[in-house]
Amino acid sequence: MNLTPEIVKNLLNILVTPKYHELIYDYMVEVSNFNDGSSGIVIGVIVHPEVYYEMDTYTGNPLSGIDRQIIKDIKDALRYLGDNVADVSVYVLEDNY
Repeated sequence: MNLTPEIVKNLLNILVTPKYHELIYDYMVEVSNFNDGSSGIVIGVIVHPEVYYEMDTYTGNPLSGIDRQIIKDIKDALRYLGDNVADVSVYVLEDNY
């Protein structure tokens, strides 16, 4: 199956965004499909700065662990798309892009 950015984005909007509905603003997705049927996926998670900076996490320290949890949840969701290699980054954009 050839993946497209739209397929990946739809999956993330269904499986990941509801868990972080106030935090995640959008996803930037790039997909490369390889001859062996696998895919390479690069995902940039764009978060709302105000919500990101106000978040308290499990340890009570702002920001500790939330990036890792978002990345883990995204990689878990991507398993539904078959054999792939994924790179996920979280971006806090101060200005509207």
